[in-house]
This record gives sequence, C-alpha cells and structure tokens, in this order.
Amino acid sequence: MTKSFTALPWQLRILIIFVLLVAVGLGVLVQKAKAIKAPPPDIASGLILKTPRALQPFTLTNTQQQTIDPQHLRGQWTLLFFGFTHCPMICPTTLAELNNAYKFMQKQHGATLPVVMMVSIDPKRDTMSRLRDYMQGFNPKFIGARGSDPQVKILTQQLGIAYMQSKTQEGGSYDIDHSGAIVVINPAGKVQAFLSQPHKAVQMAKDFQQIVNFYQQELKSTS
Repeated sequence: MTKSFTALPWQLRILIIFVLLVAVGLGVLVQKAKAIKAPPPDIASGLILKTPRALQPFTLTNTQQQTIDPQHLRGQWTLLFFGFTHCPMICPTTLAELNNAYKFMQKQHGATLPVVMMVSIDPKRDTMSRLRDYMQGFNPKFIGARGSDPQVKILTQQLGIAYMQSKTQEGGSYDIDHSGAIVVINPAGKVQAFLSQPHKAVQMAKDFQQIVNFYQQELKSTS
C-alpha cells in the first residue's frame, strides 16, 4: 500500500493528502456544530432556560399523599405554582387561567398535558384536606403540595420565588405577598422555563408547547 502510494506522481500524492485533511477538518466542524446548542425560542409569557437547572434535594407531600422530591418530578412535565388557599387575587386568577390553558391543551391533538401543582406557602392554615378541596375546585386533576415552612423555603429559595407574610391583623388574619411566576419542570426533573404574569390561558398553552418542542429538539441533537 505504501509502495503504491509513493509510486504515484508527487502532485497526485499532495492532492490526496489535501483531500484527506479537508475531510478530517469537515468532520471536526460537524462535531463542533452538533455540540453548539441552538438558542431557545422567545416566548410571550416567560423565559426558556438555555440550560435546564437541576433541583437541589427537597421533600414535600402532595394531596395524593405522595412524597414530592426531585425524583418524583421525573418522567412528566410539571407546572409548579406557589400560593395559598386564602389568597384573594393572584392564586384564584392564576389557577383559573391554568384551568383554561389545561382545557385548551386537552382539545389539541397530540398535545402534552402537564401536571399542575400548587405548593402552599401557608402551611399554618392550609391543611392537606383544605388544599386538596381548593385545588380540585379549579380542576379535578390539579394537585396541591405542602410541607413545613423550612421545607417549602428549601424549594422557593433555589427557584427565586419570593413571599412574605404581612402583619397579623386583629383576629389572627394575615395576607401573604408572593410571586405569581409558574415554574416549568421538564421530564428530567429540571427547571426548563419560567412563565410570568399576567397569565393568559391560550398564550400560556401555546408557549408551553414551544417549551416542550424545544426540549425534544435538544434531546434529539444530543442523541
């Protein structure tokens, strides 16, 4: 093989070597192109993270008496909201829009349906039964989750979800100021996107599908 190559005219040998080098270079460029992630699409109701964010360990209990932790969130899409059952405006408005978005997605052929879950930021007043009845009042498939205040804070702090209890009024009543953001968790159990207020059902449903499509494209590009 070596003899037959060296027997070739030097011009032809140089040409062959040049072609091989170009082929190797193109191969390297293709591999680099595959490694470069496409930027996430813009969505009207929030932000898709270019690199999904892993959740640090936390433990809550949902209204189906299941333990909620990062492992539990794997294998499904989850729309995670933080609120409380005595909330006068943000929570009922957001959950009503989520219900309408969910119904819109149910009508779309082949649409991915997420698990909708509200984590209570008021464990003192939100018993498990009250939380369950509250969530099912919006949609029978909606789930609530609760834990002690320190347990909830482990999750809210890593997600950047702020909330603060107001001064207790005479008679023991109080309000809680809190973020209305919805956190989108992908099937790998990682934070994929944030949906911000004001929430509009149809737009939210369409943006959620864009998030799902982007996630699936990223999986294909890395496989």
